[in-house]
Amino acid sequence: MSSVFLSLGSNMGDRRANLKEALERLDQLPQTQLLAVSSLYQTPAWGLTEQADFLNLACRLETILAPLDLLRACQSIENDLGRVRQQHWGPRTLDIDILLYDQKVLDQPDLTLPHPYMKER
Repeated sequence: MSSVFLSLGSNMGDRRANLKEALERLDQLPQTQLLAVSSLYQTPAWGLTEQADFLNLACRLETILAPLDLLRACQSIENDLGRVRQQHWGPRTLDIDILLYDQKVLDQPDLTLPHPYMKER
């Protein structure tokens, strides 16, 4: 099992419900267990700032999914909950970022670990 830290954010629709549903779906991924969830934080948008504030949280999972498989699963959850990718850093119903995956360092077109903007957020 690998230890993974994710950040989740939402600034469209019912933000709390989006985050709650995302956590439930993450916990239902194959051979994945949700171990801890942070408090909720309301923060201004980062990157493209002319949009509604985000509700954010972080969580810790244990999973056997490989990093890219976990990324695909997170993107599927985002899509299922209505995320439409129209604008980089634009408003979204749900954003799930993989912050850390064990101690892995990865630099691939679809996934960089640790998350390159982890400290700025």
